[in-house]
Amino acid sequence: MKSTLSPRFRTSIFVGELVFVAALFVIYFSSQSLQSSRHLWVLFLYSIPGNFLIDIIPYDPAVIFFARFHEPLIIAFVGVAGILTSEIINYTCFEYIVDRKFFDKILKHKFIVKLTRLFNKAPFWTILIVAFTPVPIYPFRFLVVMARFPLLKYLLALFAGRLPRLYLIALFGHRVVLPGYAYLLIFIVLSLFMYIPLVKLIPKKQKKEQTP
Repeated sequence: MKSTLSPRFRTSIFVGELVFVAALFVIYFSSQSLQSSRHLWVLFLYSIPGNFLIDIIPYDPAVIFFARFHEPLIIAFVGVAGILTSEIINYTCFEYIVDRKFFDKILKHKFIVKLTRLFNKAPFWTILIVAFTPVPIYPFRFLVVMARFPLLKYLLALFAGRLPRLYLIALFGHRVVLPGYAYLLIFIVLSLFMYIPLVKLIPKKQKKEQTP
């Protein structure tokens, strides 16, 4: 069921959300004081770009860092609050894209139809398991919207999966004190794991374009 809001209003919301997340990203990485801050509200705000669309920045190192100064359960709840905020933005952004006319052909593609049918057999448990495990969640952000899985149920599944996951990560960070450079190293390694697969796709596309 498509939104009853006017196209212009939905476009304004979509653009506003992108600007908001981009602003958080720029502000955080341009401020050394924020990057070294121990305040929980910084973790909350970092959680939004850290879980936006394709997870543009690694999130787990931040949880480990803040766990040095706060109880793991508090970190888990603050982190989940930020994640759910980010996922609401993700859902509305993807919903805006899926509702565009150009996307109708994609939704009717045989592979997408089979994929959504398979997902709809156990959508809640699929999201819960993915949210708890290290499996990348960003493909499922698009899938829940294409399958028209309700936002509230999606958030509940994320909460049930992410809360124990963040608690375990925070428990590790709270009990195992790492040197300062280790957080940067973890951040770089996770970034490489996130972006190398995307970079590898570029030469393949260029080769296809060059073949007659």
